[in-house]
Amino acid sequence: MNKLENYNTKIANEAVGVYPFIGNHRVTALKKGFHSKDNANYRGISMIWDNEQEKLKAMLIGYYYVNEDTVLVPDGLVLTEGMERFVEVKLKQGYTKVNRVSFSPFEFPENSEEYLAALEAKQEYNG
Repeated sequence: MNKLENYNTKIANEAVGVYPFIGNHRVTALKKGFHSKDNANYRGISMIWDNEQEKLKAMLIGYYYVNEDTVLVPDGLVLTEGMERFVEVKLKQGYTKVNRVSFSPFEFPENSEEYLAALEAKQEYNG
């Protein structure tokens, strides 16, 4: 197995789980870490050319990254007693309360081992 496959396997093994459905009618707890997308044709590190910056980027495809333990309480949601207790427990466990989440692609730094492994795999693939 090459280095890139090793990193992809490691990420898959360390993933928190499948990213949950987010709805305006429910409270959702999100653990810090990588969550696999429910439907993805590919999951792993891929080299992508960025036209704007004119450089290659090592991007993680098929995952969302949650940067801290978070409990999502959507704006306008009327909390039941059970929901309020759930939020209180999560806050005591160190979760941060938010009312919305946003995602940006996860990019590995150019000096990271993952970037170098993806670059090596790209060069081998292109010959």
